[in-house]
Amino acid sequence: MKPEIILVSGGVKSGKSAFALQLGYEQCVQRAFIATATALDEEMADKISAHKAERGQFWQTIEEPRDIAGALKRAASEFDVVLIDCLTLWVSNLLTLDNLSDEMILDEVDKFLRVLKKAKCRVIIVTNEVGLGILPADRLSRRYLNMLGAANKRIAEVAHFVYMMFSGIPVMIK
Repeated sequence: MKPEIILVSGGVKSGKSAFALQLGYEQCVQRAFIATATALDEEMADKISAHKAERGQFWQTIEEPRDIAGALKRAASEFDVVLIDCLTLWVSNLLTLDNLSDEMILDEVDKFLRVLKKAKCRVIIVTNEVGLGILPADRLSRRYLNMLGAANKRIAEVAHFVYMMFSGIPVMIK
């Protein structure tokens, strides 16, 4: 399999993760799953457990809420496919848990892009499209939308394929 970058975007509960997993099974034997979620409450812990069970033994899970560039660099040399789920939580982690400035977040995105472009495997990236709603009233939410939007755009530019999920239906847009 030749190296390729696939970005899967869409709204909350649109079927992004299930579709990304499906793409990960195509012609791939060694699969890594980079999980960016952190169990900050019981609901999120339950959600993480359910997702792990869904993947079963077919995926090796790498939990990395912050340094996805480093995790991808390590995994890309060992696996046929690396699925990163998701950019949405990664940007949130950088913004809220690490309290990074906008410039520092964009530096992390650029660091990730440099590693992504060199990956010798299929890389599937899941993200949310958050730019279709109203502009939030509070500053933190606006910063988050701006940072995730910037990350999504930069990754979509280098992706070989970009899918948008609508009600469980993937639509290829690139």
